[in-house]
Amino acid sequence: MLLGALTSLHAQTLTWLGTLGGNRSIAYDVSDNGDVVVGEAFTMYEGPRAFRWTPNTGMQQLPSPTGNPQYGPHRALDVSADGTVVVGQAFFRACRWENDSVTVMTPIMPFHLNAANNDNIVDDADLLIVLFNFGSGC
Repeated sequence: MLLGALTSLHAQTLTWLGTLGGNRSIAYDVSDNGDVVVGEAFTMYEGPRAFRWTPNTGMQQLPSPTGNPQYGPHRALDVSADGTVVVGQAFFRACRWENDSVTVMTPIMPFHLNAANNDNIVDDADLLIVLFNFGSGC
């Protein structure tokens, strides 16, 4: 049994995804077939920016909700099984990227508002509630 585990371990490969000109990038999710990777990467002069990577295109920065690339930090946190839809956040807004466009799914949430799960802390748990209930009137 151990030999089988070692064989499959050795069959795996590592692919360097690169950056957006900065000094680091972080992958958060991979599509089911492994052809699409999403995450955040730093640019030369700015904080984290959401990215989508494929073997054909390499790392591509996803568009900002405002059209202004300096608009706060962006993070791509999850990708659909087929790699066509990406969800994440951009400066306290839940976002959905699809077909080279971005949809803002929540308004800017001031810190004094209650969180989506009513724990008075606006955090990743609230983002997931909004993302998974998009279109259902959450």
